[in-house]
Amino acid sequence: MAASEQEKAAQEAAWWAEWRALDFSWPGLQKKSAGWGDAEGSTGARGEYRLQDYWRWDPGSPDDAPRFRNDEEMLAAGELVKSPDGAYWHLAHVPMTWADGSPAKSAWTTTQRIRLSAILRLRIDKSIHTEVDYRTGWSRGKDGRAQLRGVVLGADCWTLPRTSDMAPLLAVLHHAWLENFFATRAVIGAGTTFRFAYFKDNTTFYNAVFRGIAYFHRATFSGNTDFSFASFFAGAFVGSIFLGDARFYGALFLDTADFQDAEFRGRLSFGGASFEGAAVFFRIKWPERPHHWHSAFNAARFKDFVSFRGSGFKAFAAFDGAQFYRPLQFDAPVGTSKYSDPERAATAVFWHELKEAAKGEAEEWAEAERQKVRAAYDQLLQQRAEAKTKVGEGGYSAPSDDLPLTEQSKGVIPDALHHPLVADDAVLVIDPKWRRGDMDTVFAQHHAMPQRARDDTKVEALRPRKRHPWFVTGFLGMLADWQEDQGYKSKLAAIDAQIPAKRREFKTIRARQIERGCRVLKQEMAKQTNKTREHLLFKFELLARRGQLGLISGERYASYAYEWVADFGAAILRPVLATVLLMIVFAGSFWCLGVSVGYRAPVATALWEAADLSLSSTFRPFQAVEDQAGKELGTQQGLTDNQSCLDSEDESPSLAYCLQNHSPGLRFGVRTLAVVQSLFAIVFLFLFALAVRRRFQIS
Repeated sequence: MAASEQEKAAQEAAWWAEWRALDFSWPGLQKKSAGWGDAEGSTGARGEYRLQDYWRWDPGSPDDAPRFRNDEEMLAAGELVKSPDGAYWHLAHVPMTWADGSPAKSAWTTTQRIRLSAILRLRIDKSIHTEVDYRTGWSRGKDGRAQLRGVVLGADCWTLPRTSDMAPLLAVLHHAWLENFFATRAVIGAGTTFRFAYFKDNTTFYNAVFRGIAYFHRATFSGNTDFSFASFFAGAFVGSIFLGDARFYGALFLDTADFQDAEFRGRLSFGGASFEGAAVFFRIKWPERPHHWHSAFNAARFKDFVSFRGSGFKAFAAFDGAQFYRPLQFDAPVGTSKYSDPERAATAVFWHELKEAAKGEAEEWAEAERQKVRAAYDQLLQQRAEAKTKVGEGGYSAPSDDLPLTEQSKGVIPDALHHPLVADDAVLVIDPKWRRGDMDTVFAQHHAMPQRARDDTKVEALRPRKRHPWFVTGFLGMLADWQEDQGYKSKLAAIDAQIPAKRREFKTIRARQIERGCRVLKQEMAKQTNKTREHLLFKFELLARRGQLGLISGERYASYAYEWVADFGAAILRPVLATVLLMIVFAGSFWCLGVSVGYRAPVATALWEAADLSLSSTFRPFQAVEDQAGKELGTQQGLTDNQSCLDSEDESPSLAYCLQNHSPGLRFGVRTLAVVQSLFAIVFLFLFALAVRRRFQIS
């Protein structure tokens, strides 16, 4: 599941500790090179030697004659501020809180944020195209990018340029703090890097264009991140952490997409993404909840090398509808402390994935429904409090003919017919009756709505719109409060009652996704002639199909039988044992039939003859349907067809002869049993041969 608030707070604290250790104060900037290159002392495009020089540079000066301001000018311009410990900081690097915990940029006004945004916007506009190393993002020569290393940008501090502006972002944003980063349809120039950046809350790069490699090495995304329909020349998310949902739906990677060691905590979606180059997912950490990775690569296209090495043999449903044009590298199953056999361990992972996916989906549905009910109830409580406050302030005026609010009148309405507006537009959970004298009378109501007409998706206000104080603080007010509270509790209980049904529903949905995902992976393993993994995925495909609701009973029972008898075609010994058991069962059946018609041979002789008949039906399929078999057995004993099965033991015919010539009904039954045995025997022997063939195909 997505990271909890405590986990996010821990990640945030660790990031700030690392950021403070790097020292981005004004004196600390003097210790850092102006450019970011492969050598210490990389200079800026305008002759800056240190990062402090870059911020001294006046963007308003011409490029051929750049001007660098001194500290007094910086202070006069208001770009330097002093921290509680006396150190100076540039506005762009002021942290959210000072080291002593006192508020810093977190207490800024909107005007201050807008001013910082203007400063950054001017420097971004003055950035110069820089040749960078393809793999590292280091500058080759002088670095003309906006040097925004270590900047701290709160919400609304800036807006990135859009594609319509044709002004790409060229900046180095290492160790930058970026809140609610909004870059929809932005153009990110080649060489822009976000290494070690912390993206606070939600981040949007929807439909953005990355003209070079998207450098997000070890970046942290604390909220939901949206790269949907973004275009990447290449993507480098090595070691990145996505604490919320990570959406790359429909994204295009023209070259290598590197997600090595990336960690995904929320929902993962690369649905419809296209990987034109290699896709590297070495040692990624899948989301903890299986339903967060289901259909993660649904309909994705991998046109080059793709590898999930080190990521575990799991996430079978993630590849529903995926297309692979080149071989797929996927981990082999490995044993665990609980299951030493790799196949058993993989099967346990499969069942865990199916069960937990349905459970997690049902829990998320229930929580979403509870939030709707809580929101409506909270609004109701607010209205209730406002009404009581208004009564206390005398906000409701009672006409002379309205209900008296004396102690004697509480709980009693003298004559409801005289107060027709008292329940105007009310929602009545019950049909109240009020005493008038010594008789009950129906409470007068004008456009009041009975309980059966309520919308059950909401928590209703049971008070009239035209409130009377008596309905707010009196007996009827308490009754309405109680009924509203009970309605709230009943709706929460109804949601909990639906969870088991929702689990079954979501289990079917997830089982279908696993079935399709396993089928895709199975076909890829078949292309690579990896028979062991191919069969394991075939097994999971059938298990997932069996777990779906609405499957016809015959198919489900056949699946169970296929698993028990042959382990879905993998077991060699099981079909042999099944054949032996089949022979014993049918031999016993033939012997019992002989006893039932009075066959008088000794028990041992009869049992051996029954076993012989069962053996014949097993290895000479359909021979028992021929009458001559029984005749020949009887003839060998010197008997005729008319001899009785009830003769003395010395002259008794064979069991086969007796069963086939006793009566037409018995003959039909015996032949039917023999045919059934032959059919089962053929199937078992076929499964045995199939398992042997498969075993010799495995290298």
